Amino acid sequence: MDIVDISSLISLLKRKGEGRIGVLSQQSSPVAGMLIREFQERVKCLFSAEHGWCGFAAPGEKTSSSIHPVWGVMVHSLYGETRRPTDEMLEGLSTVVIDLQDLGARYYTYLASFKLMIEECSKRSIGVVVLDRPIPFQGMSDGPMREEEFSSFVAPINVPMRHGMTPGECARFIVKTMNLDAELDVIASPVKKEDTFSPWVNFMPPSPSIANWDSAALYPVTVLTEAFRAVDCDRGGAFSFRIVGAEWLDNESLAESLNEEMNEYGFSLLPYRYKSSFVADHPVMRGVLIKVNGSRKYLPVKASVLLFSELVRRYPEEMKKDYRPDWVDKLAGTRSLRKLIENFE
Repeated sequence: MDIVDISSLISLLKRKGEGRIGVLSQQSSPVAGMLIREFQERVKCLFSAEHGWCGFAAPGEKTSSSIHPVWGVMVHSLYGETRRPTDEMLEGLSTVVIDLQDLGARYYTYLASFKLMIEECSKRSIGVVVLDRPIPFQGMSDGPMREEEFSSFVAPINVPMRHGMTPGECARFIVKTMNLDAELDVIASPVKKEDTFSPWVNFMPPSPSIANWDSAALYPVTVLTEAFRAVDCDRGGAFSFRIVGAEWLDNESLAESLNEEMNEYGFSLLPYRYKSSFVADHPVMRGVLIKVNGSRKYLPVKASVLLFSELVRRYPEEMKKDYRPDWVDKLAGTRSLRKLIENFE
């Protein structure tokens, strides 16, 4: 299945004239290479988001700007010394093309990067073209809205925690709600919404730990392991963001007690033992492997609250270890979610 419409993008850029082009993307997308082949020196520079252009940088790791080793053009890092494009970076550009595979989750930082890009381009009358891509369970939202005091790089706009919008829909939302004077074009994806409720071919890993469609769909269920660090999600491993485990977890009992309710939210749990790729010395972990049921039920935030509140209820002392309550609030964009989970005795 073709998931992006590159031919329409090239046609649009030809109609726009001879201006210089910048591209905010990454190596998992073929767009930059195809535009360089088509337009050659018109492509002046590239921009990279979190994880860098090649996608090798760890979560939260700063990246630096550099010359692309093959194409010889500057790659400006938007996750290093600055996260907002500068005058120098945007100088001479008439259009910026954005092609980033998003997940439909507010805290996935690509959303913040292209929000800042759209803002800065609108100030300088630089056109923005967003190449739309499908996301897992497109159009399905869940979780609390962001409260203004929690505005941050992981909560850049006021939408539900799992907002369910594609990059193109997000771009239109940003322009409309922020009243930006932006020249915005969105190249629609050929993928139909109903085709996003199960894995599709050509899904490329958008970041090191989102290895496949299942990781992308389950990331909103297990992301709270970033705050509850006593439990593991095999980040970067074979089950990255698809499993929650610990050496001390009674995974059989947990799966049995939660499966009926999890099914109401579109998921099921399978007891599973694995060696963690993320925990030192790679101990054998007792985990619950989370499966997407493949129905139109998809409420990942509710499933996450159910799972983590039950873990806190069963294992209060263990779950307190290295717990970061402020990070729950940051991810949720509100204090209300944490109050549903915390029940430490």
